[in-house]
Amino acid sequence: MRLDKFLCDMGVGSRSDVKRLIRKGTVTVNGAPVKDPGASVTADSLVAVSGQPVRYESFQYYMMNKPAGVISASEDAREKTVVDLLLESEDIGQLPESSSKDRVDHAEKNSDASTDAETYLDDVNADAETFLGYANADDRDIIRKRKDLFPVGRLDRDTEGLLIITNDGQLAHQLLSPAHHIDKTYFARVSGEMTEDDVKRFSQGIRFDSELTALPAKLKILSTGHPMKEIDRAAFLKVFQFRKDVASQKSCQGEPSPVTTLTTAVTPGMIPGTFSEIEVTIQEGKFHQIKKMVETLGLDHEVLYLKRISMGPIPLDSKLKPGQARRLTEREIQLLRKRTE
Repeated sequence: MRLDKFLCDMGVGSRSDVKRLIRKGTVTVNGAPVKDPGASVTADSLVAVSGQPVRYESFQYYMMNKPAGVISASEDAREKTVVDLLLESEDIGQLPESSSKDRVDHAEKNSDASTDAETYLDDVNADAETFLGYANADDRDIIRKRKDLFPVGRLDRDTEGLLIITNDGQLAHQLLSPAHHIDKTYFARVSGEMTEDDVKRFSQGIRFDSELTALPAKLKILSTGHPMKEIDRAAFLKVFQFRKDVASQKSCQGEPSPVTTLTTAVTPGMIPGTFSEIEVTIQEGKFHQIKKMVETLGLDHEVLYLKRISMGPIPLDSKLKPGQARRLTEREIQLLRKRTE
């Protein structure tokens, strides 16, 4: 490949920027200055800019704990995207300390992800020490983030949790294809009392409206009877009013909706006194899918909080705070590829 493409791919700058750097003589290849932007290099060439090595990676894989308020996109003219957030963050070569218990628990629950939970944990810890040949934390800035990264799928603006960001289009397609049956598990707080009848309805598949139906999904009730706090009541009112507005629009278009039976304004008296905590596992990714599935259970049910906690064999790293990201380990990448075979 061309030298300017090598540097541009690895996020050193735009094509015009890197050409200026090269012509200034600040770029070396295998120890020798090179001033021709079209000079031929390979992924294994030892390229440096102003003495700082730049290693080439064809593909990069990141795990992000997506925060609420950021959209799942590569770029947007008006709003911050998850890729913007990733590119602004410090480049991470080595991994932060991870929760051993979380990883072992998840590996034990996903037998197809690893034949042995202890081996998986050992491999992840080993990757944390030797990832891409890094010897110490001072080498973190050697590998730059590529400019062609994108999120694998999307999480709603107000949804938090695990989001994989990569430039590997083939793997992304396989992870999102319903044909590969990749489990995506979410934690949610839902207004009202969830029951075993709701578990049964989820297991049978749920019709949103006259056109869309969700495939059978796993619903696990973690707890019920939590008193609604002021923040939960506000969330319920906001979501329910939005839902009612949408239903009203559909009614004008001749589409039936249970919410259109409410003709009065939304009032505090309509708010349930408690909420439930649940886990939902789906293999699709329809727009607002979990929210719509919950809404079909009754007028008192709204998703107050939603967070993705795992995708296939990969759990969200519990050490990542909202907005933080780290690279996937080689072991995690292998697990994802194996799961899509």
